Amino acid sequence: MRLLDTHTGQFVEKDPADEDTRYAILSHTWDQDGEQTYKQLKKIQKRHTPSSLTSLISRLSSIWSDTDLSPKIRDACAYARADGFRYIWIDSCCIDKSSSSELSEAINSMYAWYGRADICYAYLASVPADEDHSKDGSSFRTSRWFARGWTLQELLAPPHLVFLSHDWKLLGSKLALVELVHRTTNISPEALLEPQSLDKFSVAQRLSWAAKRKTTRVEDRAYALLGIFDINMPILYGEGERAFRRLQEEIMRRIPDQSLFAWLDLRHLVYPHSTSHAPPSDKGEDGRLWVLQETQPRHVQSLLAPSLDRFAHGGLVSAVPHEDVFQRLPGARLRLPAPDCAFTPLGIRTQVPVIPFARFLPRRPGVRNEPGPLPLAQWYLVVLGCEHAWYPGCLLGRVCCIAPSKAGVEFLYCGSVEVSPEKAPRNGWGRADTTEDMELFPLSAETLARCAEHIELRAVYICHPHRPRAALEGVRSRPHELVNLLLSEESRSALLRGGGYTARLELQGTDGGRPRTHRLTLSHARHTLTVECQHALEKEGRRLTVRAEVRIVRGETRVLGPGAQVQRMDAKTLVWTDEVPWAPMLWNSNGVSLDAGEGARVKVVIRLDFVVTNHYALHVNVRAE
Repeated sequence: MRLLDTHTGQFVEKDPADEDTRYAILSHTWDQDGEQTYKQLKKIQKRHTPSSLTSLISRLSSIWSDTDLSPKIRDACAYARADGFRYIWIDSCCIDKSSSSELSEAINSMYAWYGRADICYAYLASVPADEDHSKDGSSFRTSRWFARGWTLQELLAPPHLVFLSHDWKLLGSKLALVELVHRTTNISPEALLEPQSLDKFSVAQRLSWAAKRKTTRVEDRAYALLGIFDINMPILYGEGERAFRRLQEEIMRRIPDQSLFAWLDLRHLVYPHSTSHAPPSDKGEDGRLWVLQETQPRHVQSLLAPSLDRFAHGGLVSAVPHEDVFQRLPGARLRLPAPDCAFTPLGIRTQVPVIPFARFLPRRPGVRNEPGPLPLAQWYLVVLGCEHAWYPGCLLGRVCCIAPSKAGVEFLYCGSVEVSPEKAPRNGWGRADTTEDMELFPLSAETLARCAEHIELRAVYICHPHRPRAALEGVRSRPHELVNLLLSEESRSALLRGGGYTARLELQGTDGGRPRTHRLTLSHARHTLTVECQHALEKEGRRLTVRAEVRIVRGETRVLGPGAQVQRMDAKTLVWTDEVPWAPMLWNSNGVSLDAGEGARVKVVIRLDFVVTNHYALHVNVRAE
């Protein structure tokens, strides 16, 4: 470990595990204009290295008066020296970041280094000493130090930490300000004061502490959490969000805690049902009937979260020990093995208890039980070994689909459902105003008992992440200025091969020069299908609503021409709403069922795939029912 001598200003090598190594450590946020690096400080040190014992005294003070020396390094050393510490560690200058091996060792060791320090100085550059720090909006509570990713471990690891103002005055210790820090960070006082107790907190809770913190490099959001989970792994800058995927995989290997799977899309929720924990098919306390409206799968969404952001509400999720989960599952029919996972070329193989979704939540009356590409029989609630603070005593069930591959391997993907009151009023786009997307449902003892005979243990694979389209990561966060729909030659060919339809996509209307309505005409020997897609942009292009009206006209293929003999027309409407960052796709797995005449019906399933800003690929699947 490279330390800075607070007397000579020179670097020294010490073993942090040695009992005789006493050192202070600095926690700070880096200046916007940059920090003094190892190489820059080495150049300054070289000018002031004592050449002989006789010149030592005259040269001791010269490095501290050198105008090229960073004021932060000078003041930190002065504060530690006045505190009686000969050595101090400062991350900005004590790591040679040009050495990838040294940087990797430092990142993997940093939590331990902070934990072994005799004292940690948390320097809050924007906080004055003469202020009421407990007030909402105070400089202390809004300090950038509480919003950065790396400072989380620097807050938790040191047993003794003190906060310093912008002019290096003592604000108080972590012990003295623990309640204020707790209100600022939502981190439990126990975790703040007893770093050795971190294992008492669920994986979701620990990840929630970091979910709203930011780092300059996206990989550092994961690397800054290594010590909090007592994990070591290679540091690979350039991998992007895959760093967080690797962190989750390491957590799966080491920690038997299924709260790792209880993350939420930022627009989705835990089912907000009555305190009686009755199944959602029963009437709630307000007398309204909640039923399944439609099932929406993610676009090959893994059971592992795509981003740390998804754990923003994880502080409410606690782990349930395996033994307790076994006791809560009704009857002895299901033998629940200890959590285990195997990493294979196909993905992560594991076993999970599941409840068929159709047994848990009945579909809306009149909705067919085969909702398009993914049959209802493939949808399940995965019973997780964790519970939500709003529903004590209830295990959480995650909405998932199990899709078999051609090789007979079952892949597990996350999904969501739309739940709304049976007679909820509809807005102008056909969507219930009170409809909400749900991913997690509380499973009470009564619900588990009701579903007992249908609970089964399934061996499934959590798929590897698909190769990311790096260019789209930023593009998906850009607002739309207009919406264009594209129909590929592959889609045209599929429609012709699959149902004998010829396809024509054309722009029907504009609004101030912007595309407003796209019309897809599918011509068949017995009928003509039309899909009219209207779009509406709100919030300066950051919110998109698409309304697709699907019509079938029975008769000859020239039914739309002059003098045609039109028999009957059947029409249905689909609506999607999305906000940035744009979803990879918009679709309704149920599709629409239309009367094709002579007792025949056709199912039309529509999907819009995000291509790039302002552009979506239109996919339509038509089949006889």
